Amino acid sequence: MTNNIDFSSILHEAQPSDFPYPYNFIAEIAGVESALVLAREISGMYYYFPVYRNATKRLRRRLILKEFDSGSSMKDIARKCDLSETEVRKEIRKMKRAASEKDNIRGG
Repeated sequence: MTNNIDFSSILHEAQPSDFPYPYNFIAEIAGVESALVLAREISGMYYYFPVYRNATKRLRRRLILKEFDSGSSMKDIARKCDLSETEVRKEIRKMKRAASEKDNIRGG
C-alpha cells in the first residue's frame, strides 16, 4: 500500500475534523495540507517535540547575534528574545568563544 493518493481536487473542502488525532490538531494549527504531509511522511512513527524554547534555541542565538552586531542594547535583546540580560550575555560569550575556537582551528 502506498501513500500517494492525490487529494488535490478536494483539498479545499478538507477540515481538521476530517482527520483523527493528532492530525486534526495539526490541521487546526498548521493547516490541512501540513497534516497530510505529516501523515504521509511520518505516520506510524513516534516523535517527541521539544518545548518551544528548546526547539527555537538556534534561531534565538542567531537573532541575539544579529541584534548584538547591529548595536542593540542587552536590555532590548533580552526583551526581544524573552531572556534575562544575564542569559543574553552568556549566549554572546558562548558564541564568541565558539567563533574564536573555530578561528584557532582554521589557523586564523
